[in-house]
Amino acid sequence: MATTAWRSRSIEVQGYCAVIAYLQIDVWTGRRLTKRIFGKISYYFMGPASEEEQIARL
Repeated sequence: MATTAWRSRSIEVQGYCAVIAYLQIDVWTGRRLTKRIFGKISYYFMGPASEEEQIARL
């Protein structure tokens, strides 16, 4: 069973990953990450949208 300290650390790492992903998307698109852009990127990672569709929409 994981300790509370280990769980806290993993949540902290997830937060850092989210910030890094946000900054990469901001640089890649040249725009701020909005709910709309986040939704489009989520569809890509879930599978319904292809890479070409993503690029065309952004």
